[in-house]
Amino acid sequence: MSTPLPDFAAAQARGALDFVMTDIASLLRLTRFPATEPWWGATVRYRFDDPLGRFGVSYAAPSLDVAFAETVIHEVASFEDGGWLVPLEDIADRWVVRYQRSDPMLKLLDLTGAALKRLGLNNDICSASDYAHTQCLSRAVHEQVEQADGICYVSRQLNTRRAVALFERSGVSCHQIAEPLESHPDLARLIKLFGVQLI
Repeated sequence: MSTPLPDFAAAQARGALDFVMTDIASLLRLTRFPATEPWWGATVRYRFDDPLGRFGVSYAAPSLDVAFAETVIHEVASFEDGGWLVPLEDIADRWVVRYQRSDPMLKLLDLTGAALKRLGLNNDICSASDYAHTQCLSRAVHEQVEQADGICYVSRQLNTRRAVALFERSGVSCHQIAEPLESHPDLARLIKLFGVQLI
């Protein structure tokens, strides 16, 4: 049974919501299609997508470590013989894109730590495989917390770090220049960090 959704409007009225002010320049995304970023989603598929498909959500990370864990490892890798096997072509297909906006500071609803617990929730929102509840939660945030540009939550794939779900209304765009992952100076470090073997 899912935890009931919080009344975010009531929580805001009593000062129980926390926000994370985040510089747009600190966020990035790993994508196969840099020309179409930011991708707001055409289907209801991911954790904080609107269940009715009425607003878009783009998933970003504050570091390449999180983005790599949430995309490359999560989506295409298999764990065998004590390491992650990743197809070389998947690395070659990925690009690092960065966001921009006229007002660089994003206001993200904090759904981590004590801020999450005060709302009667726990980290199931970041770890559950069934997204029905978290999609409804995202919709409630979007409807009731109008100043929120998105949600800050714990990364499921790298649970010592945070990840971000940006709402389409945040008005962000992406820089024209994307950087290929295969030539990124941090790629060798990421491969070692996560125990990746390219195949």
